[in-house]
Amino acid sequence: MSSADNGSGDTVIPSSCDAGEEANGKQAESVSGSDESQPVVPAGGEESAKKPRRDDRDYHQIKKDNPRFRKYVESLGLLPPDQLDLFWETVREPLPTSFRITGFRRDCEAFKGIINNHFLAGLPEDAAQLCTEISWYPEQLAWQINLHRRHIKRCDDFKNLREFIINETASGNISRQETVSMIPPLLLDVKPGQNVLDMCAAPGSKTAQIVDMLQEDLRIAESDGAQTEGETQGNEEAKLPNGLIVANDMELKRCQLLTHQLKRLQSPCVVVTNHDASLMPNVSLDGGDTPVAFDRILCDVPCSGDGTIRKNLDLWRTWHPHNALALHPVQYRILKRGLEMLAVGGRLVYSTCSMNPVENEAVISRVLNEAKTSVELVDCSNRLPGLQRRPGLQQWSIMGANEQVYRDFTEVPKDLKMRIRVEFFAPPNAETLHLERCMRVMPHYQNTGAFFIAVLEKKATLPWQRYGALSQVRVKSQRLFENEPLVQFATEDSQTWEVIRNFFHVHSDFPADQLFIRKNTQEKSRHIYLVSKTVKDVLLQNQDKLRIVNAGVRILTRTGVQDNSCPYRLAQEGLHVWMEYLDIGRITLNREEVTKLMNKDVIDLTALRPETKQDVDKLPVGSVVVRYEKPGGIMFELAAWRSSSAIRCYVAKEERGHFLRLLQMETM
Repeated sequence: MSSADNGSGDTVIPSSCDAGEEANGKQAESVSGSDESQPVVPAGGEESAKKPRRDDRDYHQIKKDNPRFRKYVESLGLLPPDQLDLFWETVREPLPTSFRITGFRRDCEAFKGIINNHFLAGLPEDAAQLCTEISWYPEQLAWQINLHRRHIKRCDDFKNLREFIINETASGNISRQETVSMIPPLLLDVKPGQNVLDMCAAPGSKTAQIVDMLQEDLRIAESDGAQTEGETQGNEEAKLPNGLIVANDMELKRCQLLTHQLKRLQSPCVVVTNHDASLMPNVSLDGGDTPVAFDRILCDVPCSGDGTIRKNLDLWRTWHPHNALALHPVQYRILKRGLEMLAVGGRLVYSTCSMNPVENEAVISRVLNEAKTSVELVDCSNRLPGLQRRPGLQQWSIMGANEQVYRDFTEVPKDLKMRIRVEFFAPPNAETLHLERCMRVMPHYQNTGAFFIAVLEKKATLPWQRYGALSQVRVKSQRLFENEPLVQFATEDSQTWEVIRNFFHVHSDFPADQLFIRKNTQEKSRHIYLVSKTVKDVLLQNQDKLRIVNAGVRILTRTGVQDNSCPYRLAQEGLHVWMEYLDIGRITLNREEVTKLMNKDVIDLTALRPETKQDVDKLPVGSVVVRYEKPGGIMFELAAWRSSSAIRCYVAKEERGHFLRLLQMETM
């Protein structure tokens, strides 16, 4: 993230709590260990080899000691003395690799079986012992491999599993994510149909988890089978996912990274925005002046990141207590703004990848005292059984930039009281705030990074909100936003929509007002996006105050074929979302035919079985759906194009690989 102003003129470079969690577009490189590439020596044996990057150095060659950091950990009372040796031993070791399955996908159960029964069961005993299900993760959809990714790359035993993770990450069926990073979204307890705000979302691994939970009803609906047109009438909310996820980040480049990450999830419920979280604008719905109050908010704030020291090795060299002191005001402002945007009865999760109470309990206690009885900490000690954690602190010391440790504010020298403020210490009423309901996960408990999580519930209107509606937050000036505005497609180009509706035989109850395009005055829009009902309202009511980077899922793409009766074809990304609204031609292929199609992108009509070709001949040239189904087994649909002589598959290479692996595992 960008440098953050702490309110006193100091500038500090914060760490994202997802630091080290690569965007999934880069995850394949990370899993495969491409960051371990050796220096390239030019032909001729010259000594001008490229200098290796810092991460390319051998892990054990880096000096993992910092007397200042050691003093900080041991003097602040974070751990009992008898745990310190194990703590230091653990943080000097590389961080394990962990991943989870996308839970709302129709074939997630089949996927879980493939991982357990094919990849893990096939490992030698010593390698298999390194792979464990994360016991506290719901439905056993997450695993931890107790090896660093570099070691996994070098171990032949993990070759097949590593390649599987690489490919399935690219197709959105798996997400590589640090184990402790999975905790905050789970405690957020998102339900389908809710309005959710992720204030500091990039790079997006936690947001992807939120999408998973918001669309849980989609998996249930798919398992019930397809509906006929008559059954869908008046039941559109049961078929199309509803709800809203506003995924925000203050840097445009990180928003683009976030967009890439979330596109893998193919959700119509996501809006990516670009704002300073502490100045997040109000979001309006239904044309009213009253801003929407979010049901769930995640505040995974920028922090000093000392909990990531196992993967961010530079922290051994650069860690300084001033970083946390400078970030406290930023974290406080983000949390306060989050509570303002939270609905009464709603839940907010505050989290950092820092162990420092200045960034954690001090921020929480400061806001709780200002909110009085309108906000309280939620006791989550019985949630996620199997997760080892420590309760929040009720008293703590503070280390200043001079490396002196102060037990309370009275010990702070007068010349330092502008930097070490009274609100950084435990307040006199700390016990009544129930700070023990916060939780701190430490690295040596379950071989992870460190993390702090606090769950807050808004019980009543905040004291400073009681005497009128929340005023519109002023948006800081920024250079002209580059993206074209999103506009309703059926309104903007009703003639083309009528052509599409007739060609694809779109059911009459399909909500065409939820289709959007990027308005481009130069040419017709290339893509058409489908959004949820709530996202539609956000787009229509907030174009003038929200910097919207991306929204929805692509369902149609312009073909460029001049002699075709319909100028658009189906896009694979959104096919599963609106399939039940279409009476388009479907072609059912057997295993041999669909394998040929996906291996080569195309299959000649002469290569089809006579009965299949007979079905194809009845269909007009244009977009079709290819279907494969094995009774009691896997089933999937592919977006394809039927020409006069062949069927072409319009599915990304990574997703074709996913379906081919499912077919391959089916016979094992």
